[in-house]
Amino acid sequence: MQAVINKGYKFKIMPTAEQKTFFLQAFGCARKLYNHYVDTMYTYLESIGYEKGYITIKGIPLDSPAAMKKTYPFLKETDSLALCNAQLNFKAAVKKFNKEFDKESYTRSNLKHKRASGIAPTFRDLKGMPHFKTRKDSCFSYTTNNQILKNGDWHSIRLENGMLTLPKVKTHYDNGFGMFRNFLKYKLEEQGKQFIKVKKIKVNKKDACTNTCRP
Repeated sequence: MQAVINKGYKFKIMPTAEQKTFFLQAFGCARKLYNHYVDTMYTYLESIGYEKGYITIKGIPLDSPAAMKKTYPFLKETDSLALCNAQLNFKAAVKKFNKEFDKESYTRSNLKHKRASGIAPTFRDLKGMPHFKTRKDSCFSYTTNNQILKNGDWHSIRLENGMLTLPKVKTHYDNGFGMFRNFLKYKLEEQGKQFIKVKKIKVNKKDACTNTCRP
């Protein structure tokens, strides 16, 4: 029986000033949308008198990313798939809360705060409850998807002529990528293997470095 092994690769890139601005905007837009969903959930739970227990996500009136673009036009400037993934990440956080936590216990820090101040914790302090992301505490990142035509001759995420291409990001030449691509292609063909097709890619600030770096 043959085993199927999925491999992932991490790269460090050297973005131009224009690309760096795009990445920072994408990080902020994904965080903005995620926080909007968290705020909508809090408002909904307060309206139904929720204190603890299972959260039915279908009852939360979540705006679609497309609808949010009408309210916040700056969201149109970023990768639309990054916004869709922010919505999916929020739903995954609620699902994780329902599945992995008892939905009635509070965090230690909030129980300690209650003893010190006498202020009782709320549902926002439940263990595993999705919280707001901040620029200070959250990892600057967003996730986008690889779009592939049916005939497979075009990918939105690809290494081509030594350039890394991402949705809505203008490519730039980096000889390190070209060398790595050629080496990887040679090694895979030598082993009778093919290139791995990318489904998703997560871009974060740590990997989009500004100093001299190579894959």
